[in-house]
Amino acid sequence: MNPEKVLERLGFSPNEIKVYLALNDHGSSKAGKVSKITGMDRSSCYNAIKTLQEKGLVSYVMIGKVKWFQATGPKRLLEFIKEQEEDVKSILPELSARHKQ
Repeated sequence: MNPEKVLERLGFSPNEIKVYLALNDHGSSKAGKVSKITGMDRSSCYNAIKTLQEKGLVSYVMIGKVKWFQATGPKRLLEFIKEQEEDVKSILPELSARHKQ
């Protein structure tokens, strides 16, 4: 199956998909390189990196004063999905109570 389609179905934005796959394919990179690889402007690239960091799918290391971004291992996607599932399970009782028959 096409990774882009699966990530899209999981709720990733097109920019998040481009950045995640670029970092996954190319390894540690500076934001400028990611921007060039994806064909995105730098601000859009940084926004996608930020949201991927919040999801725990991108991290960075500082080398000197420069951030080098990297995708976490692909298995982290499964952990991310399980976390979302747990979040939904935690609100199911309240949603069920509020559901109008």
